[in-house]
Amino acid sequence: KNVDRGILGIGKSDPFFEVSRQKYTDGKLASWSTIIRSEHINNTLNPCWRSVRVPIDRLCDNNHDAPILLSVYDYEKDGKHQFIGSVETTVTILRILAADTHSSSRKLISDDSRGLHIKGRDKHVSGLLVIKSATLSVRSDSTRTFEPSDLSVRSNSIIATETKRPPRQQRPTFLEYIMGGCELNLCVAVDFSGSNGNPMEKGTLHYMRDGAPNEYEQAITAVCSILAKYDYDNKFPVWGFGAKYDGVMQNCFQIGKEAEGLEGILQNYKSVFSTNIIMSTPTVIHPVIKVAASQARESQKQANGKGKQAYTILLILTNGCVSELEETQQALLNSSTAPLSIVIVGIGNNDFSAMKHLDNLDVTPPERDITKFVEFRAFQHDRGALAEATLDEIPDQLVDYFFDNDIRPLPATSDEVRSKINILPHCDTTHFDVEMNFNEDGTMHIADDADFRRRSSRQHMKL
Repeated sequence: KNVDRGILGIGKSDPFFEVSRQKYTDGKLASWSTIIRSEHINNTLNPCWRSVRVPIDRLCDNNHDAPILLSVYDYEKDGKHQFIGSVETTVTILRILAADTHSSSRKLISDDSRGLHIKGRDKHVSGLLVIKSATLSVRSDSTRTFEPSDLSVRSNSIIATETKRPPRQQRPTFLEYIMGGCELNLCVAVDFSGSNGNPMEKGTLHYMRDGAPNEYEQAITAVCSILAKYDYDNKFPVWGFGAKYDGVMQNCFQIGKEAEGLEGILQNYKSVFSTNIIMSTPTVIHPVIKVAASQARESQKQANGKGKQAYTILLILTNGCVSELEETQQALLNSSTAPLSIVIVGIGNNDFSAMKHLDNLDVTPPERDITKFVEFRAFQHDRGALAEATLDEIPDQLVDYFFDNDIRPLPATSDEVRSKINILPHCDTTHFDVEMNFNEDGTMHIADDADFRRRSSRQHMKL
């Protein structure tokens, strides 16, 4: 209602909404972290969004009075979505507004305020978010979920609903799957397209003549030095894309044999520049995604046949000048039902709007959010923070896949798992010491040497 002109007042828009929770660093509010995003509705002032679900523990740590953020955007294909407005609220307020509580609770909301006013960047009211329904549901296995569903807009008013999903403590944790022997498989894909610049010229992204590691090498070291420790056989396929061999464009090519350890990944990467590669265009990543998803499904199928479990992580390093965005988006959605997580690290200082768009796709069950994008230069001087930023969503993504497919952790002792995990030696000063700590609820915390010295009595485990 009363939507400002220029937002929904003139012409049509393609609105979608996001639900976010607060993210803390060192006990202080650092940012809002998007938990779920609706689909966008094309060319309308009266969208009616489909039902979406969000785990209540991920939304607000089971605290119904914890702040959450509802944001509305106008969808743009290039990923540069137009902000319409947002409002801070709580699960309790959503339920009251939806009249999901007793009639006595309705007195808390005046008749002319049966919704939430959303405000734009100029702090002016840009619309009214009207909550149609908000429900807490309990699954048959006694776990609970919170589900925002049936969000819609009618005559410039927006309507929302919600549902619940299992609390973290009632679901298996990432640590339980790892302790049960779940095999992690890492795949690495590197962008060799012409938009990276001539690798023989100083200052370009693949340049490596002065002895110092370039950004691709730094990113590989930062992320793979963590994941390599948890890969069950310490062997990794390394792929390239965006280059020509013998005049033929290759958007997914194997680089040498499977790499052994972090040093093997770096050696395979460097070996490309001694071949007849021609860095070319366009930059296309969806073939790599499809190959990784296929291998992820096959690995889990083979592991299941042996009474085991397997999960795959694809690390894509790119300068962000990606073509065929819609095909890439569809490949991600199709791959979201595979036992796969995808981490995209943006190298250089290009416009990463398209990559950020891929990190915030319209996902509806049984699809999962499997993509995380991180801009390397934002963490270039804090490798521990880079590793944490790239890996922080993987534990929940792994648990979501197995839990949603009714696959429970396998029983195992820590000694059994230790025997399957290869701890890599630190070979030179470009490596850094980090460890993956697990809290009592199974959540992950990555720390560096300085953090180790500051550790409190919080329970953690170093594998």
